Amino acid sequence: VCPVSTLNHGENVTQSYKEISQILIDAFKKLDIDLDFGGVKKLQGHKDYCMLVSTGADLCWNNRKLIGSAQFRKEGYILQHGSILYDYDKDLLEKIFKEKVDTSSIVSVKEINPNITKQDIVELLEAERIKSNSVLKKDYSELRQVMEYAFYKKLINENFFSGRFGIKRPTSYKPDKKVDPLTRSEQLKLEQ
Repeated sequence: VCPVSTLNHGENVTQSYKEISQILIDAFKKLDIDLDFGGVKKLQGHKDYCMLVSTGADLCWNNRKLIGSAQFRKEGYILQHGSILYDYDKDLLEKIFKEKVDTSSIVSVKEINPNITKQDIVELLEAERIKSNSVLKKDYSELRQVMEYAFYKKLINENFFSGRFGIKRPTSYKPDKKVDPLTRSEQLKLEQ
């Protein structure tokens, strides 16, 4: 979740997908998996299996979809979530959808490198989260204030931060300290 204003191109849906997904492209390079943005592919059957639907915002390895993403936008904020195809069972897919499933347009992490474990991916993504922890907490606080105000003013029907399943504040292994987030150009310099 982030305010539209924190992205260089937050108002543009396609560009914001790409800006957010660039974090995954950079992270997966550390596992020697080079990803790029896929093209749009026509759906051929199995319309319920989302990994077989392809958009320009998907992340692909050798022109095969590995990561799919979706966005929800509301009140000036973007929630982007995605699915990483770690492994799959083609026979089970065909049994579920009761038809042949062409998996030539998708790829799993296990197909790319069978030595990469789920834990490797979790640790990689956790390291990225820790790097951006201060920004996450700041954005969380801002988002919570905006949602509480919008709920109070009856602009929305539900405060997503309250209740048992409400959005929780990000946790950290490090003590909080006030820091200014790096600009994109500063991040790129550090990665060189």
